[in-house]
Amino acid sequence: MASIIKYLGCIIFEKAQDILILGGIVLFIVTMFKYVSVFAGSLSLSIVLILLGATLSKIRS
Repeated sequence: MASIIKYLGCIIFEKAQDILILGGIVLFIVTMFKYVSVFAGSLSLSIVLILLGATLSKIRS
């Protein structure tokens, strides 16, 4: 049991930067929808998804 907890802890700490980046993106999009407008939220969501897609396609190639 202790080895499973240690393994999960290592995975979380290795991926901490990715988790923080995704959390920041989610917070940005939610803020746009809630405090600006639906249009701004949709626009920011589409821009973020396009940038993520472009980044992932460059990483894989």
